[in-house]
Amino acid sequence: MNESASGEEQASMFEIALLLAFCLLLAGICALVVVWLAVAGRLFSLDGLTLSLICLTLGGFFSFPVFLSYQKGELAALVRHCFKRSSAAQPKVPPEPEKSSDAKTPPE
Repeated sequence: MNESASGEEQASMFEIALLLAFCLLLAGICALVVVWLAVAGRLFSLDGLTLSLICLTLGGFFSFPVFLSYQKGELAALVRHCFKRSSAAQPKVPPEPEKSSDAKTPPE
């Protein structure tokens, strides 16, 4: 019973990947808003400063789980798992047998 309880508590790789992808998407959107404000020239107005501080705060909030998973090693394990799965999905071509040149030479 103790093993099943620990299995239920532990998040699967899919859940971790989904969470990290969602957090990275939202942090990227927040960073893009700040870049858009800088390019449009509205960064140093009162509204631009307020919006940029809010977006930077939200971006930091959403990038924090990615940072924690990097520190715990979950991110590296997730990347290894994805690459291992993609390389296993590709069919392996068996090597061709080597042809020996000794069979073609006539005996002396």
